[in-house]
Amino acid sequence: MIQAKRCHPAESTDRQYSETLKIMVALRMLSCFAEESQTLTSDEIGGQLNLPAADVTRAATKLTHLGYLAADSTRGSWTRTPR
Repeated sequence: MIQAKRCHPAESTDRQYSETLKIMVALRMLSCFAEESQTLTSDEIGGQLNLPAADVTRAATKLTHLGYLAADSTRGSWTRTPR
């Protein structure tokens, strides 16, 4: 008899909570971009939100994959894409 592998409910909840927090940070990050400043560096974003560089990079990468930001690797900055 083959049994289905079950995921522990706490593990699933922890993963969902973690993903929710990542999305919340990403949404906060979008609020840093104003009409006059469509391009910001990771340091500027981190300074405005009081976040470490690693969190800024993770959130910016997620927003890039979703199409909200474009990376400028030569300058180490992020540009908000038109929506």
